Amino acid sequence: MTKLTSRQVVLIGALFAITDATTSVQAQVASFARQHICVVFLITFAVLLIPLWMLSRVSKRFPRQDLFQALAERHPVMGRAVILLYILYFLWVAARDVRLTGDFFNITLLTRTPVGVITAVNILAAVTLVRPAGIKVLARSTELYGTALFLIIPLVFIALFKDLDFSFMLPLADFDVVGVLEGAWVITAYFGDIIGIAFIVSGGEFRFRDGFWAMALASGGLLIISMLSVLSLGVPVMSTMTFPLYEMVRQIRITDFLDRFELPVLAVWATTIVCKIGYSLYLMCLGFKRMIPGLPGQRMVFPVALLLFSCSFWFFENAVDMINMNLTMPLMEYVFQFLFPAVLFLALWPKREGGGESRG
Repeated sequence: MTKLTSRQVVLIGALFAITDATTSVQAQVASFARQHICVVFLITFAVLLIPLWMLSRVSKRFPRQDLFQALAERHPVMGRAVILLYILYFLWVAARDVRLTGDFFNITLLTRTPVGVITAVNILAAVTLVRPAGIKVLARSTELYGTALFLIIPLVFIALFKDLDFSFMLPLADFDVVGVLEGAWVITAYFGDIIGIAFIVSGGEFRFRDGFWAMALASGGLLIISMLSVLSLGVPVMSTMTFPLYEMVRQIRITDFLDRFELPVLAVWATTIVCKIGYSLYLMCLGFKRMIPGLPGQRMVFPVALLLFSCSFWFFENAVDMINMNLTMPLMEYVFQFLFPAVLFLALWPKREGGGESRG
C-alpha cells in the first residue's frame, strides 16, 4: 500500500481539477457569466466541498482499505456494480482528457500531425508512468510539474499586468444570476474530477483538509488566470475564442529573449494532463483489480490503454462535439460527483457490534 504525503494529495487533487478546465470550456463560462466569472469559481469551490467531506468521512471508516476494496467487501454484488460504474466514469474522464489534448495540439501547434498520433503519444506517455511502479512515479511527477504549473500563474500575472484593462469588468452592477449559474453548471463538471483523489488515497488517509486545500489551490489558480483573460482580452473576444487562455498567454512577450512564452507553459501543462490521464488509468486498473480478486493490476494497463484510445474517438466526433457536450454531459457527471458520494456515505456506514461502532 503506497503512502502519499499531504502535499502530494493536495497537488494531485488540484491537478485533477484544473488541468482540462483551462481549455475550451473557459470560453463557454465567459459567455454565460461574462465579467462576473469569478463568482462561478466561488460557487464551484463551495459546492464541491460537500462530496469531498462525505468521501473523507467514508475513507476514515476503513483504515486498512481503499474505497473500491471497501465496496467490494461490504456489498459483494452491489458494491462491484458501483465499482464498474466508477470505472466507466473514469474511462469517460480519461477519454475526454485524451481527445481534448489531441484536438488542442492539432489546432494550435501540430496542425499537420494527425489527432490519432497525438492521442497515441499521450496515452503511451501515461502508460510509461503508471505501469512500472503504479502511483509512486505519478505522485513524484505531480510534485514536480504540478508545482511548476502553479508557479507559472504569478509569472503570467506579472507579465500581463501592464496590459490589463479594468474597464472590461464594467458594469459591475449588471449581475446575471442565471448566467452565473449556467457557467457554474458547465465548469463544476470539470472541477468535480477531484473526487478521484478519494479513491487513490488508501488506508483511511484521505483527509477533508487535503481536499479543501486542493480545491482552494485549483479554484484560486484558475480564478486568477480567468480574470487575467477577461481583463486582457475582454469578455466579447474571450467568449468567441476556442482556447482563450492559450490566446492570452500567446500575447506575452518577454523582450527578445522569450517571444514564445506559451511554449514552456504548454510543455508544463501537457505533462500535468498526461499525469491526470495516468491517474485515470490507475483508477480503472485498480477498480478491475478490486472487482476480480487475483487479477494483476499492472497487466491491465495496456488493455485499458487500448480501450481508452478507441473510446476517445468513439465518444467524440470532433472538437466541436466536445464543446457542445459540455452543456449536456454535466448531468451524468454530477451523478458520480455528488449522488454516488452521498450513497457511499450512507451505504458504508460503520457496522454496530454490541451497541458500539466498528470501523469497517
